[in-house]
Amino acid sequence: MLFSTLIFTPIVEELVNRCAIGLLLEKFTSKNNYINIITTIIFVFMHIYKMNLNIVSLLIYSVIYFLLGYACGYYYRKTNNIILSILIHFLWNLFMIIGVVIRNIL
Repeated sequence: MLFSTLIFTPIVEELVNRCAIGLLLEKFTSKNNYINIITTIIFVFMHIYKMNLNIVSLLIYSVIYFLLGYACGYYYRKTNNIILSILIHFLWNLFMIIGVVIRNIL
């Protein structure tokens, strides 16, 4: 589970969202901000579609995932380097795991 959460998932999600979908969207627009917003919305739905939460919780999670997705996309588009985007995603997942472990200990 740790390998999947920390290594596999950030790599696959960033390659799919930033590279594959982003490159496809570049055929329709050259505006990086539009591309980033669209890929970020897809990123949000990838994370919340199976959540069985009330509307307020879903909105909160949507904002959180939007911020993460937008940051990953922003730095990918700014540097044209997918490694930075993967690293941001990896660090996010790492901090979430640390938070869950700490919460369970307390």
